[in-house]
Amino acid sequence: MIRKTHPIPPELLTPAEMARADALAAVAGHPTAALMAAAGRAVARAVRRRWRPRRVVVLCGPGDNGGDGWVAARLLAQEGWPVAVAALAEPRPGGAAAEAAARWRGPRLGWDPVAVSRAEVVVDAVFGAGLSRPVERTVADVLRAIAAPVLAVDVPSGVDGGTGQVRGQAARAVATVTFARLKPGHLLLPGREFCGEVELAEIGLPDSVIAEVGPRAFRNGPWLWRLPHPSAAMHKHERGHVVVAAGATMPGAARLAAAAARRAGAGMLTVAATSPGAAFILRGVAMPGDIIADPPPDALIGGKGRVWVLGPGLPPDERAGALLDKVLAAGQPVVADAGALTLCAGNPERLRGATIVTPHAGEFALSLDHIYAQLHRKA
Repeated sequence: MIRKTHPIPPELLTPAEMARADALAAVAGHPTAALMAAAGRAVARAVRRRWRPRRVVVLCGPGDNGGDGWVAARLLAQEGWPVAVAALAEPRPGGAAAEAAARWRGPRLGWDPVAVSRAEVVVDAVFGAGLSRPVERTVADVLRAIAAPVLAVDVPSGVDGGTGQVRGQAARAVATVTFARLKPGHLLLPGREFCGEVELAEIGLPDSVIAEVGPRAFRNGPWLWRLPHPSAAMHKHERGHVVVAAGATMPGAARLAAAAARRAGAGMLTVAATSPGAAFILRGVAMPGDIIADPPPDALIGGKGRVWVLGPGLPPDERAGALLDKVLAAGQPVVADAGALTLCAGNPERLRGATIVTPHAGEFALSLDHIYAQLHRKA
């Protein structure tokens, strides 16, 4: 769940992109210390909004994520909360995190499981989104010992912010406060199940910096898609021609794909049968206005404004494989689904040129197994 205190920008920042944004912000006159102070304030506000004053333990790592934790601890203590800090390691001297740690005057706890087991709220500021290796045993033991509700800073420690993978052990948070933009790990499984409610806080990072970084990943939603609004005078050929190449075994899937294309505004819709038997079955489930083309579908390759959906019930034979190769070679937009993905099992390079691929877990695993095998042989 994402807390929407204001519109959530669609861009996602990977850990590397976020690090670059921080560096560019510093050059543009927004120093790390100022961003860290704003992040710490956002964390403290999130704690106050969810709980009344109680024993809080803030777990701080040695990096800037830990610096956010030091700031939040100081602000909560100033308001009368009983706060203690357990630091995994001291921040690097001379940095913004070291400055934040130096301003802490409250109690410090040793880094051990007992310290967190007595807390009533834990603020997890150990690692940020950039974690890419398994957490060490000393960290895992402390994370495992947490019994109190956890508010995570940026991402729960142990979650890779770029992929959502859990690196050995992770703290499961009831809420996560992140900054500037969401990260892929907030949305991808299994990481999103560890984040709880995700709150995006504005800390003063300029939009111009985000634009300069040029994010390449986006949160999916209607705001990403701009469907055409045809005028009364628009001809059907101006609105594209979708061809759904389908076999006999999944006629319902072909019908769904055809209905979706019509709803999206396609001017023409053709369901291309890959065999005489498929043509007979597809005619039985066709919707009014659907064109059922007899085999072979090769004659439809190359038409202007044509988009292909390859896969529903597509048989794993040479004829279907040849169709896939010809359509991709023609450079026409292709949505590769189901049978088209099965045809490429063990050879994902064959799909190069496809515009969209829609694998379920089993189809995705077939390609991954091949990739892992290739990497193993190279190693």
